[in-house]
Amino acid sequence: MYRPSIGPLVIAVTTVFLPTLAQASSEMPHCGAFEVTREKPSIVIIDNYAEGLSVGDRRIGSYDLIGADGSKVGQLLFESSVAAETDGGHRMIGKAHVVFDDGIIHYPVTYELADASKPQAPPGIAAFDYHVTGGVGAYEGATGIARHLTLDDGTRVFRYELAC
Repeated sequence: MYRPSIGPLVIAVTTVFLPTLAQASSEMPHCGAFEVTREKPSIVIIDNYAEGLSVGDRRIGSYDLIGADGSKVGQLLFESSVAAETDGGHRMIGKAHVVFDDGIIHYPVTYELADASKPQAPPGIAAFDYHVTGGVGAYEGATGIARHLTLDDGTRVFRYELAC
């Protein structure tokens, strides 16, 4: 059975998301501990196989990242796939790229969503910890932890503790 490539879609998504980074501030620390909040999610669901959400389907999207002063400082781009259907929802695996104007942080992601078919689905748990595996530019060779938190008021916060 023929399955069309999503390569053109990834190029189109990247073309749409990356130009907005010109508006980003250059005030982000390069290493150490820092925190940003998440705003303006843009997520698409790609139904690859059986109709409806199932193993192999994908979520691709981005979040604007906001610094302490309230200005946009970058973007988190991600791509994930449904790895398994669970009693609690959908287990997702993928990768994330945090793009600032002077570099990019990379890390793999594994998480569970109550309903991954809903683009703005809340996470099944309040925090996810990921291991940063590298970066480019000012973040070349970065290692550390990326913690994605949902605060009591619903605010999504990304905290980074990096060594470069």
